[in-house]
Amino acid sequence: MRYIERSNVSHTQTPCSMVVQDSTAGMFSNMMGVLRALSEYSHVHVQWTHAMYKRDNNTWTQYFFPVAMCNPALSPRAPWNGAGVRHPGKSNSSKELSRQDFHAATHKVRLLPHLLAKIRHFKHRHFGAHNLGVHIRKTDRMTDQAGIAQKLYVVLFPHIQKTVEQYLELHPETTTIFVATDDETTMVELKRVFKDRIVSQHIPRSRGNISIHDSRNKASTPYEKGEGALIDSYLLAECDHLILTASQLNMYALFLSPNMSFSLLNEKDGYNRYDTWFERVSNMTIG
Repeated sequence: MRYIERSNVSHTQTPCSMVVQDSTAGMFSNMMGVLRALSEYSHVHVQWTHAMYKRDNNTWTQYFFPVAMCNPALSPRAPWNGAGVRHPGKSNSSKELSRQDFHAATHKVRLLPHLLAKIRHFKHRHFGAHNLGVHIRKTDRMTDQAGIAQKLYVVLFPHIQKTVEQYLELHPETTTIFVATDDETTMVELKRVFKDRIVSQHIPRSRGNISIHDSRNKASTPYEKGEGALIDSYLLAECDHLILTASQLNMYALFLSPNMSFSLLNEKDGYNRYDTWFERVSNMTIG
C-alpha cells in the first residue's frame, strides 16, 4: 500500500518550526496547507480545531499521528500567513512547489491504525485485478462561488456516463468501478447503469445543494464525515485510473499516487491546477 503506519510519535522539548492551523475550508483544502508546511519545514505541528470534523481537541490526531516530535507550547507566537499556517520563522510560502514535493510530503502523513485497517479491508473485499476510480463532487459545487467564478461548474451525468463507458470499452479488463461522491443521486444513477461493477463505501450522502460536510446536514457525526472522505481519497489512490471532477479530495489522492493516469471532466480546472502539477502524467485529459 502507498501509506505506512507510524508509532510512538510524541512531543519533546524541541520547539516546532511551524504550527499549521485549519481554516473554515474543507479537510483537503486544509491538507494542502499541511503538505506545503511539511515540504518546507522540519518540525511541524498540526493543530486543527474547526468544528466541521471535530470530536477531540485536535481534529488532526483523530485521524493521523503527529507529524513531528516537537512541542508547540515552546514555539514563539507568530501571525497567520493567510493560508491556514502560522510559523515562528521566515515564511517560504511563496515558493512554487512541484508535484514531487507534495508527493514526498504525503509520506510524512500517517493514518491511524483503525483507518488503515478499514482501507485494507475494503480493498481486500471489493477491489479486483483492474479498478477504475470515479470521484464526483457535486452538492456544494452548486453554491461554490469561488469555483463558479473560475468556471468550475457541476458536471452533468451524461458526461460522466459517457466517459466511464469509453474507458470500459478501451479497458474491458476492468473488474471494479470504485465510486466516491458526496451526491446520492449520482451514486444511484451510476449503479443503475453499471450495476454490480460499482462499489462504494456505505456512508451518508447529500441530496440537493447542501454539502454532506455542512453543519446543517445531520446524516452523520462530524468525525464520521471526515473519516468517510479520508477513506475515499486513499481508496482512489489505490485504483488504476481515475475519472474526476475538480476537488482537493482527489488532488490529495493524486499526490499519494503521482503517476496515476486520470481524466478530469471539468472543462476548466480552476484553482485546483491539475494541468500545472500533472502535465507530464501519461493519459491525462481535461474536459
